[in-house]
Amino acid sequence: MPGPEELIATPPVEVLAVDSSSFHLFRLKSVLETVRLPHKMSIVHDGAQAVAFLKKEEPYRCAPTPDLIFVELDLPVMGGMEMLRRMPNCSLLPLCIAARSHDWREQAWEEFGIDAVRYLTKPVRAENVLTCLGQYPQFKEFVRRAETRDRIHLAR
Repeated sequence: MPGPEELIATPPVEVLAVDSSSFHLFRLKSVLETVRLPHKMSIVHDGAQAVAFLKKEEPYRCAPTPDLIFVELDLPVMGGMEMLRRMPNCSLLPLCIAARSHDWREQAWEEFGIDAVRYLTKPVRAENVLTCLGQYPQFKEFVRRAETRDRIHLAR
């Protein structure tokens, strides 16, 4: 039976996933379900689409404003780093960076001030997503409840 805090309806988090891999998109969706983050996911497959989505350009004029963005850095058409360069204040975005290797980590830090905690090596794992989310004030309570729920579940 769910605890009282789980009975409180929370609006779903608007997630933007920027990735060209069907496998990694499926994996991200699965991880978000595993950590029980209520969400609606919008998907774009390259950096150019992501920029248009975030700036609400055609064909994304009615797109939701994301509460959380997962960005793969190795993208076709326009890579993730170029996408971030085209976004004003990208270090202020609720951003989790995902890549297949650690090669991008130092460059992301130097260029955008994006710390390693918000950097996920693919395939993403639930504990890494929770760590990333915990860096944002709007997700701290969710992460605290998720960690408490997991400790209770593991103790049974």
